[in-house]
Amino acid sequence: MMLGNGVAVDYTNIITTNVGNQASLSAQQFTYTVSNVLGQGIVFRLDSAATIGVDRIISWGSPAGPANVALNSAKLGGYAPQTLPYNAIHLFSQATFAGSKVAFSNVLFTVSDPTIILEGAFATSGEANNTTPVVDSYLAYFNSDGTKGDLSNVAWTFSADVKITSTGNSKEGAKFEITGKSLDYTPPSPISPLVPVPEPSTAILGLFAMGAGVLVRRRPCANA
Repeated sequence: MMLGNGVAVDYTNIITTNVGNQASLSAQQFTYTVSNVLGQGIVFRLDSAATIGVDRIISWGSPAGPANVALNSAKLGGYAPQTLPYNAIHLFSQATFAGSKVAFSNVLFTVSDPTIILEGAFATSGEANNTTPVVDSYLAYFNSDGTKGDLSNVAWTFSADVKITSTGNSKEGAKFEITGKSLDYTPPSPISPLVPVPEPSTAILGLFAMGAGVLVRRRPCANA
């Protein structure tokens, strides 16, 4: 699992922890939680439903955490947490090879400010497999005049139950991630809910990519 600067995925821009290439991880249920803690940073938790010793916590910043967990305070790509604005959260799951599958359920996204209205919708459950290889959806924060809101300075929490199944292929077969992005849209008149359209890829700010919560089989290369 990783926290990373989505502009470039390499070891200078990611914080990782490896749960290992264990066959026992295939189809195990995990609770996947990402929280933006104001004034502290992003915390990413991966907790096992069964007691199999692979609960993990990593962070971007220095949030207060359990005494027995060493949280990573490193910057991502040289950026400190909560210093770059983003107005959208992108949920994405992918199954790359036949037989690999990522299934998720009980998706929940909460924000601390009750006045914030989010456009779009997350899938509350889904499955990416050989026939439906990709599942993705967005939530975006726009002001009433259509200008972008800023979720980097709002306390929010994302959670989901996730199962990833591997075929035993040595390559990366399935992944689940949540990413902060900057999206534009042209507001209608009067303003009404609208699923936002991503900016051209050259203009998207890939602020952070928190993905591959469980890769039950990883490539042998460094940036698997």
